Amino acid sequence: MVTAMAVVTVSNTAFDTEFGCIRRALERAPTDDSGPLFYRVWHNTKLWRSDETPPLEQQIVEGDPRFSI
Repeated sequence: MVTAMAVVTVSNTAFDTEFGCIRRALERAPTDDSGPLFYRVWHNTKLWRSDETPPLEQQIVEGDPRFSI
């Protein structure tokens, strides 16, 4: 089991989403950051017109997302 979070940033030129995931804690983490990341993935697309398919750029920032992307 994992816990995930997403940060979405939208501007007048692009749509960015960064996903982060940590393993489910079975005990309290010794640090304030909730423990090590399982993976972090970044997705970006430039704005598109309604008749276009948005081009999606994906980047694995750290870890192994396996089947999550």
